[in-house]
Amino acid sequence: MKRLPCAALAALLLLPAHGAADAGRADDHAPIGVMADHRHDKGEWMFSYRAMLMTMAGNRDGTQGLAPDQLLRSGSGAYRVAPLEMTMTMHMLGVMHAPSDSITLMAMAPYYSSVSMDHATAMGGQFETAADGLGDLGFSALFPLAGNGTASLGIVAPTGRTSHRDLTPMGESVLPYPMQIGSGSWSATGSLTWNRQRAGGSFGAQIRGLVRLDDNKHGYRREDRAEATAWGAWAPRPELSLSLRAKYSAWSDIRGADPRFARALAGNLAPTVDPQLRGGQRLEAIVGLNVLLGRHRLGAEASLPLHRDLDGPQLETDHMLTFGWQYALE
Repeated sequence: MKRLPCAALAALLLLPAHGAADAGRADDHAPIGVMADHRHDKGEWMFSYRAMLMTMAGNRDGTQGLAPDQLLRSGSGAYRVAPLEMTMTMHMLGVMHAPSDSITLMAMAPYYSSVSMDHATAMGGQFETAADGLGDLGFSALFPLAGNGTASLGIVAPTGRTSHRDLTPMGESVLPYPMQIGSGSWSATGSLTWNRQRAGGSFGAQIRGLVRLDDNKHGYRREDRAEATAWGAWAPRPELSLSLRAKYSAWSDIRGADPRFARALAGNLAPTVDPQLRGGQRLEAIVGLNVLLGRHRLGAEASLPLHRDLDGPQLETDHMLTFGWQYALE
């Protein structure tokens, strides 16, 4: 199991952070893929929409890439089924409201319109499974800190399903951990953000984490997560900014195990049913664009992995695209 980089991330806690956004420049907000990065003044509202597209292709164990034959019994591996590729399309609706200058409330609702995984079998066949539906709802409060900082504390409610099923060569089956949209557990979230503007640009950083608070009804907890990101933005014009961001993510293995996968796990059906093959860490570079059109802000980001170290065999993330819209009301 990968250890979460708590000591490294904690160093960023000493950084100051900026307060309420002033909606005057495209880089008043962080790049579109950064959540809970700003506060609002009393009475303000902001509505947002994000579309996220992720592609995972190929397997990795540690830092070593693996071909399907290295996983399957028909080659040099131990499994009857190997995942080949996973794609995900997720839509996130958000709303922020400031009942006072000292607190901004935020709610986020994710909907997965498509989650699909392609597989190869040791018998030479291939098949695909898919799922969709509402994910876990998030609720947070953002507060100012001494030194003009911003902190968020929140809770994630287990509203997403954990029993998605689809047709496989073994008949209709419960889909493995990566294909379950919900966690089934209550989770706590928190973040600290720093963002400073200068003439012609801005820069900032954020750390954030998610911790599962209880086992779900199937007797396991999904991955805890920690992230650290830092960015710089160049604003050649007030209504336009370009950004470059680095992001480090680490996540734990699953604690406990789903008893519905006991036979599949004992028979080495596939690595996706093993709760001890879910952790890892990733470093990625992300380029972005923000455009301000009156009260409307449009954003886009594209990521490229620089380093991946996984408790595998496990599918590796190759690309992530994020498109977003934000609308502010006073």
